[in-house]
Amino acid sequence: MTWRRRRIPLIAGATVISGLLMAASAVAAVSHAGSASRTTTPAAHPVTSHGVTVTAAATAARVVAGTVTTLSATVTSTTRRGVVLDLEVYDAAGHRVLQRSWPASLTAGRAITRSTSWAVPRKAGVYRVAVGTFGGAWTPLLVWSNRAADVSVVAGPASTTSTTSTTSAPTGTGASAPTHFGTLSPDAAPPSQEQCAAWVRALPVPTENKAVNRTANATVGAPLPGATGTQARITGAFTGTTEQILRWAACKWGVDEDIVKAQAAVESWWHMDNKGDWGTDATRCAPGHGLGVDGTAGQCPESWGLLQIRYPYNTSAFPHAITSTAFNADYAYAQFRACYLGEWTWLNTVEHTGTYAAGDAWGCLGVWFSGRWHDAGAEGYITKVKSYLAERIWTTATFQQP
Repeated sequence: MTWRRRRIPLIAGATVISGLLMAASAVAAVSHAGSASRTTTPAAHPVTSHGVTVTAAATAARVVAGTVTTLSATVTSTTRRGVVLDLEVYDAAGHRVLQRSWPASLTAGRAITRSTSWAVPRKAGVYRVAVGTFGGAWTPLLVWSNRAADVSVVAGPASTTSTTSTTSAPTGTGASAPTHFGTLSPDAAPPSQEQCAAWVRALPVPTENKAVNRTANATVGAPLPGATGTQARITGAFTGTTEQILRWAACKWGVDEDIVKAQAAVESWWHMDNKGDWGTDATRCAPGHGLGVDGTAGQCPESWGLLQIRYPYNTSAFPHAITSTAFNADYAYAQFRACYLGEWTWLNTVEHTGTYAAGDAWGCLGVWFSGRWHDAGAEGYITKVKSYLAERIWTTATFQQP
């Protein structure tokens, strides 16, 4: 089943996005609801529920703002099971500034520890580390420790790096290339597109698993005429394999690369030739793609490419959103970043659940689908992305189409 997004009027000062949602899986709500309750605990104190124990730790309890530190999460189970281990960091106001999750196969009695680097925000204060474990498709919630550790951030020099990694590889220039790009906090400036390109290309080239994209992958985009602010950073100036392009966009816009890969799988199964949201209104057709041009009599696709950018609400993205994989991803995650920075205040003036504010990465992913803040459509979409993320769908055999 394909869910058609609502047709949302363009709101002044904002770009409203939509695209294709693939079949929705019957997974439970994504807001950490479940049979296990969230338990507030002293720092570094293990929490156990449903036979699963979690704890978290930081390399240092006191760090300098703008630096990088390492956080770790540990999980142990009394039985063999597949889980998702989730680590999150919150500032003093309760805003989430980092989330990292890992699928894990647990063996009874054997602890598994996962670590991630954290680009520490420039804002001083006490940051709370939370950790929890979910079933393999993010449901049910098995155990949650709301305060597994505290990290005190003190004033210091501005950050010299703003990306996260689990390990590093040499770039040949004395710098190091992160092997995993994580979600940056709103006050952390993402790296330049040139730095991201260098980091991505410093690692071995992944095998192309979507041969259909080769032409679009080798095609660069162009800046948006007259763009300002966040939108002025959009260029599509990168070429590579599909996975390299997704990593480049994740680095450039400060989004966890695995979330990017999962979302692109939901949207198009990583196909740049994917077309969606077919309609019969000729005014909503992209230039050169009027009714009947793309193989369906009397209809045209409104949504295009890897991230299913929808023409009626994003006219400035065309034609490059159709022809360039890098531009398609670059444009999509520029919109994510604008939402994540708190620029889309109009979300509080239309139908919404809760209050829109900066720093909610999952909320902004939901907006990509529904154009609304945490409404039912957005929540269903978030659930689907989390399901693909937990499965790491892009690594499965059925996903490979070299």
